[in-house]
Amino acid sequence: MVLYGVLWWQQSKWKVPSDDFGRKSGGGLWYWVQQEIQNPTVTETFIGATLILGLFTRLGSLVAIGMAVNITIGILSVPHEWVWTYVMLIMLPVVFLLTDAGRSFGVDGFLVDPVDRAAGRGNRFARLVRWLV
Repeated sequence: MVLYGVLWWQQSKWKVPSDDFGRKSGGGLWYWVQQEIQNPTVTETFIGATLILGLFTRLGSLVAIGMAVNITIGILSVPHEWVWTYVMLIMLPVVFLLTDAGRSFGVDGFLVDPVDRAAGRGNRFARLVRWLV
């Protein structure tokens, strides 16, 4: 799970342009690249952080599944891409989602008991959080 989180984190890092193609002026290609990468970078960073920390692992897994399906649909028509890479990109978070992965070595493991107690007392927010950890 942690390595899968690192994969998403790493993917968010390489998309940040490092040279000055409009960076100082805030216009040109820099502006459009920023608009294009803003949301995927935030999403990939979120996925990476949740899975590396094991915090709200199910939520991170759901977002990873959505992002991976989106990438897979976009890449299927590209020649010479190995489709099974993208199948694995989808299936790993499915495994994390179904196995309560963050509860073993993640922050979710520390949250589950207090959240269970609060949910048992009828706290609706705790029931929602219970599903996310």
